[in-house]
Amino acid sequence: ADGVEVLLYVTHASREDKGPVFAYEFEKGTVRCSSRTSGIWVETPDGGRKNYGVPDAEPMAKLWQALKDIRKGAAPACGIEAALSQTLCVNGMQDSMPEVREFPEGLRKVREDNGSRRVWVEGLDEALEACYEAGVLPSEMGVGWSTPGRLVELGTQYQFPSGESGDGAGGGGKEGDLSPGPNGEGGGSGRAPESRR
Repeated sequence: ADGVEVLLYVTHASREDKGPVFAYEFEKGTVRCSSRTSGIWVETPDGGRKNYGVPDAEPMAKLWQALKDIRKGAAPACGIEAALSQTLCVNGMQDSMPEVREFPEGLRKVREDNGSRRVWVEGLDEALEACYEAGVLPSEMGVGWSTPGRLVELGTQYQFPSGESGDGAGGGGKEGDLSPGPNGEGGGSGRAPESRR
């Protein structure tokens, strides 16, 4: 998957919970989700559309299915192989920005409603939405609190938590390349992440 860019914007410090919003663009269509209740659908270049339902319609369904699989001795729907690329990317993001930086004190807000407490960052919702629409990271938009992480190559020589990718073998050999190495390990490619809490 040389040349594939993956941008992921995730936060628990938003003012509002918008749920998953994504667009995965492929050669033969785009997979979309616009909110926790919109469902997931595919749009094809010829104008076709196929709906895949609402994943959060039954939020505990995955847990109950996993328990059934354990009782029956069945393999899980998503096993270790399916988790490999996600784990590799998450480890690489952590190595890219090993020291989590704090948001400026004046931007942190607290809202209490009916006994629940939400800590959020002023302007974070708008900044991440603008980044998503533009396809860039906060530091590339000049957001004041953001800091770019260092590029980490995730190839066959990558070892977590060292942050070092060995002798450069594996991966695509380019900065930020997360493409599969010669043994099929890795996946996707992207830019160095930015980390805040």
